[in-house]
Amino acid sequence: MLRNLVLGCLLFIPYVLLAQIEEMEPDTSFQDIFGEIFILGDSLLLEARADSGSIMQDSLAYIAQFEASFYFSDSVYLNADAERFNVFNERFLQQPPSVVSVEIEKLVDYSLTFVGLPYRFGGTTENGFDCSGFVRHVYGKHGLSLPRSSREQVLVGSEVSLDAVQKGDLLFFKGRNAKSPRIGHVALVIEVGENKDVKMIHSTRHGLRADWLSEEPYYRKRYVTARRPDLKTQ
Repeated sequence: MLRNLVLGCLLFIPYVLLAQIEEMEPDTSFQDIFGEIFILGDSLLLEARADSGSIMQDSLAYIAQFEASFYFSDSVYLNADAERFNVFNERFLQQPPSVVSVEIEKLVDYSLTFVGLPYRFGGTTENGFDCSGFVRHVYGKHGLSLPRSSREQVLVGSEVSLDAVQKGDLLFFKGRNAKSPRIGHVALVIEVGENKDVKMIHSTRHGLRADWLSEEPYYRKRYVTARRPDLKTQ
């Protein structure tokens, strides 16, 4: 009799534990609400970009701030192992490590207006740039003063890994001598592909160009680091 009672208790315990585990699962239904919000946010963002009115233009900064507040936060996932199937999760997973601000988009668009401009040694104006003069000019037009040389610019901002770079980040390379540790070239990130390939714009001896890093063995061999200058949006 006692033996049967003990066996019965042992068989009952797993059911109790499983019931407790099920009760502890977090309620993630709130994520669907965020999904609806992001759909609305995307619609407003598209309208704002297509409208020249001051009200819609002002909304760009508001939407960017709204997106940053949520995309930057990992706290929206109470259970990191939960299945990610709703609209909010799909939207979240498509984002880079941080949201590209409206100001960075303007900076990138401005930089592309110089593609094809001839290289000028020591150049810092729209008549011609060297590599560091170009990124200094572009960033200067958008509220951030960078040092003059690439060796000084590499000390600005925070370091980021190559697989985590975003638009607006700076890539730094060795100069002609690949064996030297000295920084000799700088480029601006203008696009990141789905495969993490990076497109950069830079002033080279062949003029101002936009290149995919994967297609440039000369620069891949000389790559040193990436930095993220602290551009304050207005």
